[in-house]
Amino acid sequence: MRKFGTYLRTQFKRSVRHYPAILAFTLLLAVGVVLILSSLFQSDASEEDRLRVKLGLVGDLSNSYLDLGVMLVQNFDSSQYYLEFVVTDRENAVERLKARELLGFVEVPADFVDAMMYGRDSSVKYVAISGPAVLGSLLVEEVAATISEMVSESQNGLYGYIRYADKTDIDRATRSAKIEELNIDYVERIFMRDKTYEVEVIGQGNNLSFQSYYVCAFCMLMVLLMGTVCVNLLTKSDLSLSRLLTFRRFGSTGQILAEYLPFLAIIGVNLLLFFAAAGVAVGVFDLELSFLQTLEGFGDYLLLGLAMLPSAVLLTALQFFLYELTTGIVSAVLLQILATLALAFASGYLLPLNSMPPVLAAASAYLPTGLAFSYAASLLTDSFAVGTLASVLAYAAVILAAAVAVRTVKIRSSRV
Repeated sequence: MRKFGTYLRTQFKRSVRHYPAILAFTLLLAVGVVLILSSLFQSDASEEDRLRVKLGLVGDLSNSYLDLGVMLVQNFDSSQYYLEFVVTDRENAVERLKARELLGFVEVPADFVDAMMYGRDSSVKYVAISGPAVLGSLLVEEVAATISEMVSESQNGLYGYIRYADKTDIDRATRSAKIEELNIDYVERIFMRDKTYEVEVIGQGNNLSFQSYYVCAFCMLMVLLMGTVCVNLLTKSDLSLSRLLTFRRFGSTGQILAEYLPFLAIIGVNLLLFFAAAGVAVGVFDLELSFLQTLEGFGDYLLLGLAMLPSAVLLTALQFFLYELTTGIVSAVLLQILATLALAFASGYLLPLNSMPPVLAAASAYLPTGLAFSYAASLLTDSFAVGTLASVLAYAAVILAAAVAVRTVKIRSSRV
């Protein structure tokens, strides 16, 4: 234990000499993270306006029923929040479509209403420019499929009743009244369809909102990037000291722990400084962060930083293991950067997990970066579980054990 304490103090003193450069990089990194997050949040704030797409409406709308239907859709239907219908002629619609002013246009045939009333087949035509399936096109496709199904099923119900009434002794007045009542019932159900189901917003992933997701992801990414700056501190090209310590019965396990703890302390302190600065900024500038409403002051932000330290433990253990695999500064930097980019992408740090292939999204839960992200997300969603914390610490212990095994093999080898 005395040997461990002496070696640990030596490594801490060595880390202190490297800390100013690491702190300077952390400050620059924090400024960059804040600027990127601000840009993301500002662009997301106008998402509702960007999602409202314009569609042209072409055809003879002089029929009172059709004109009334268009008015109801434009003013009372829930689609008014994401679709805007522009009544125009076909020639103008084609020109505006080519100019990308319209996403597409709907062409209504002249006999559409009469055909609907007498049960004849008739359909509207949707015209759009061919191209990749962007968000607006997918939205219109989903809406068209929903409307088509509603209209078809409503027609089936009405025509089914009419055929049934023709085979019975129901008088014409009663039948007409029932048909009108059935029509009104269908129209009410269609216009009130948004109240027939319950919407649950599950967020971008891990039940996080857009803002919370990227705050969490960028915190984890910042820990990884801070670890890459410690290359001079953790890279070993000469194992003479390690062999001497082993000869003096201070083995690989003690060496790894004594070298890892100062590294963890550096990253942990920087992470706490980041959250402390965020707490001060929120208090001084009176900022309102809707995605962090549960945090009321400096103390809450500092506690959140402390709660996120287990994620830092897992990520730093992973980086320490990667450093242990290398023997030179160049190889260490390359391995750290490549591993950071690959794991950050695979774990949803750059793109939301729900936008990635299902296989990759499922595999991210087994990656150390994915588990660290899930643990941090649980803190922001008030779904903390002791089991997740235990998994994070156990994973970190396994990775450090692997680092011990690598150090043992390197010490026993003949290479320097």
